[in-house]
Amino acid sequence: MLHLFLKNINIKSTLKSFYFLSIFVLFLNTGSALEPVKTQAWFHPNDPSLYEIAKILSQAKSSIDIAMYNMTVSESNPIVESLLKKDIQKRIYNSELKIRIIFQGYGSKESKFLKLQKLEDMGIDVKYFSKSKKLHHKFAVIDGNTVDAKLITGSANWSLSSYNNYNDNILYFANSPLLSKSYQREFNFLWEKSTEFGNQKIYKSYHNLSTQTPEQTPEQTSVQTSVQTVTENGVKTYFNSKILSKPSKNKKNINAADYILTNKIVEKINQAKNTINIATTRIKLFPIYSALLKAAKRGVNINIIVTMAQYETFYKRKKNNLTICKYEFSPKCSIGIKYSTLLEKDSLTYKNIAVRIKYFDFRPDQSIQKQMHHKYIIIDNKYVLTGSFNWSFSSEFQHIENLLFIDAHYYPNMINQFKKDFASLWINNRDKFDSLYNNLKENFKQSIKFKCAIDPISLSYSQIDKIRKLILEYKRKTKTRRLNLCL
Repeated sequence: MLHLFLKNINIKSTLKSFYFLSIFVLFLNTGSALEPVKTQAWFHPNDPSLYEIAKILSQAKSSIDIAMYNMTVSESNPIVESLLKKDIQKRIYNSELKIRIIFQGYGSKESKFLKLQKLEDMGIDVKYFSKSKKLHHKFAVIDGNTVDAKLITGSANWSLSSYNNYNDNILYFANSPLLSKSYQREFNFLWEKSTEFGNQKIYKSYHNLSTQTPEQTPEQTSVQTSVQTVTENGVKTYFNSKILSKPSKNKKNINAADYILTNKIVEKINQAKNTINIATTRIKLFPIYSALLKAAKRGVNINIIVTMAQYETFYKRKKNNLTICKYEFSPKCSIGIKYSTLLEKDSLTYKNIAVRIKYFDFRPDQSIQKQMHHKYIIIDNKYVLTGSFNWSFSSEFQHIENLLFIDAHYYPNMINQFKKDFASLWINNRDKFDSLYNNLKENFKQSIKFKCAIDPISLSYSQIDKIRKLILEYKRKTKTRRLNLCL
């Protein structure tokens, strides 16, 4: 094929022949790829995501719209450092670049408003969510009203705590106008529902953007570009923001259809044939637990890793019994129950279920510092569901969340990145458990102070039981209530 191509080129010089050859090779490398648009996945705490985001935002042509639960707003954040550069500030000042942000934040009202003021001082049009519901999104749409629209989304807040310590993901889709527009619609809808902070900025170019309640992106839609027809297959977006347009339901009146995002996860679990790999902060929804048990019964191999805060002691696990749920979607069955613990108990019956904990500190009250913050599931190594959605009742009904479905047939590289991340998390430092345990035992024996914060390690419940037993024995012996040997 290559020799036919070269035969038909009118080569006027050696330089031109190399030029055409390079273009052709580039075409082969991109045109034959299954990935319809440029994509990238970054995983915390290993990848330089904040620097990459800063670079992407600095290249915005006309607009940046951000919906963010939390963000570090000091110049130690590469994103903020980039937005404060003179050339970008000049473009903002001249209204060449329009930046809007809807910010949730947490902590005291004073600390939250200090962050909002810093963003406002950067020339950003700032709104905040003052509703009874919390905005939990972590996405940005760049040049959303153009064919060059770009999307950044995922499980990670743009904070240094996530960047340096959490297990999180951030996804990038370039030149994907349809996918980006679904998030743009979501942003516009929420913008109308948010409260202005500081001075309102009027942007004429935004007036014609839709503010209707967002719908999911079509699974198959073609976009005609000047180069080729790009088919945006293999992605679906889901939002639960329509809860803002409906009166809050009494818990007794909540039914199956109200579980918008939960149902999407259950649907994919029900389709699993071989494997399910889950990395998530928590599992606290009975419909998901029920679907996982059904998958186990039909022979699907299930591996789950959750954050350290989901650990419960051996004695508590032994006493744990599921409340009888006559109705799968009853709220009482999805409130206050750690289903990862029950699944660990179920693994005694179903050998194809395995549950591990991301463990990183001997002190239980430090369970947030390096938490597992992912919210993804990989089905049969073919499909991924990820996003901001924590698998809990409060996230479904009290938080504004999103889910993104990705098909490996169209996005093989991105799915491979998720598979690689899960494989790494599943075995993370497990070969160091014996030395970790023995060193801890020796420190207690000699009353040597040590670091209680450790490198994250993936442990089973029984391995953590063993560590906890050692700690409790030391406390009884020394008659202390807290672990007093921590440096």
